[in-house]
Amino acid sequence: MSNLTDNLNIEHEDLKLVDPKLLPPQMRAFIQIIGLPDTITLLNKKGGTVLRVPIEARGTKLEQIIGYDSAHNLCQHFGGKVIDLPKADKILIQLRNIAINSARNNKDINKRLSVSQAALKFNLTTRHITNVSQDNNENPTGDLFD
Repeated sequence: MSNLTDNLNIEHEDLKLVDPKLLPPQMRAFIQIIGLPDTITLLNKKGGTVLRVPIEARGTKLEQIIGYDSAHNLCQHFGGKVIDLPKADKILIQLRNIAINSARNNKDINKRLSVSQAALKFNLTTRHITNVSQDNNENPTGDLFD
């Protein structure tokens, strides 16, 4: 996976937190047709390229990537068409931001991450962590030397 997902352990429950309304229309369409897990799988594997959707799913590279049922559903909707696949970044950024907020707002104070700790864990700047965090009222330099 990309650097974006290096520090994310995406669990099936986490996928329920993704808000499709915040995603581009094409991603929402894929999610409706094949579901979020297979959309992420497809876009992680082929995102940013074009996909020639086969007429029949059986025995295709598409089936190998997302399984027969999802490949079949895509073939039913887009069979014979060439589709520009978006990158998965919009979904992965949402999941990363959820993980940041979870780490920053953990009810267990011993597991809660400071801005600096979160920046190191997620390979982002402290400014970016502060912008992502739901609690923007804190002093951004308050944990400068953690």
